[in-house]
Amino acid sequence: MIFRHAADVPAEEIKRPGFSGVTVRFLVTAADDNPRCALWLLEFHPGGSTDWHRHQEEHQIYLLEGEGVVVGDDKTKTSVRAGDVISTLPCEI
Repeated sequence: MIFRHAADVPAEEIKRPGFSGVTVRFLVTAADDNPRCALWLLEFHPGGSTDWHRHQEEHQIYLLEGEGVVVGDDKTKTSVRAGDVISTLPCEI
């Protein structure tokens, strides 16, 4: 069992090409001997974005507040807002 409080995990600014205005708290990762699933707390600051990318683990995303746009593999843009859920399979863009 993995147990931790989100406030105890330090927020880190993501400093990768194509990413701007995003901080992350890595709550559960493969480093926790959990190779198939990850739980991250991401904060997108106004205008923040990520480039297209993939992860080895499946991801489920639940938007707590705000709104934005998700772009899928086929470049379809989907508006998202608080309460929406997004799920991606391993290695899916």
